[in-house]
Amino acid sequence: MSRDALDLALLFGIQGKIKSNAAHAVHGCTSVVEGRMPRDHRRPTFPPSTLKCPPDPRPHTMLLKLSRQLVLFIIVGLVLVLVDWAVFSLLFYLGMPLVPANVLGRAAGACLGFYLNGRITFAEAGVARLGRHRMLRFVIAWVAWTALGTLLMHHSREIFGAHAPYLAKPVIEAFLAGLSFLSSRFYIYR
Repeated sequence: MSRDALDLALLFGIQGKIKSNAAHAVHGCTSVVEGRMPRDHRRPTFPPSTLKCPPDPRPHTMLLKLSRQLVLFIIVGLVLVLVDWAVFSLLFYLGMPLVPANVLGRAAGACLGFYLNGRITFAEAGVARLGRHRMLRFVIAWVAWTALGTLLMHHSREIFGAHAPYLAKPVIEAFLAGLSFLSSRFYIYR
């Protein structure tokens, strides 16, 4: 029963028991609750003891949480991209081959990223979301994204020349950041 239908029922003085949908419309819960219409036809009354509704997260609350996590993930990610790019650039400049330099750059960013995202971005009520099982999921996702990033870096050097990886690295990492957010939100830190 919608809120409008409930108001019409109240307007015409319909008496009787009201079940789940009316309780949901008035109180925002989904459990079956019964109540009687008061004689003055205002709103149904429910004794507090009969309302056994768990807190129902509103869609806008979930959207705000997701937005907050996305903003924090981007802020942490920017720091990680800088750390990754700096380590990669230094090692590549010093003569290390592209693949190990890229893997070590990503590893430096990953170590910091796992901690910061578990401690800040995806923490629940100030409690860090770290641990072995999350670390294992993080390593699995990190290996997949590192392999994909390294493959893209290798192709950028073959297509655009020897200096292309310096410029391609931030672009590739931005693409991987989107994939990383999704895997972090729905797989690693769930």
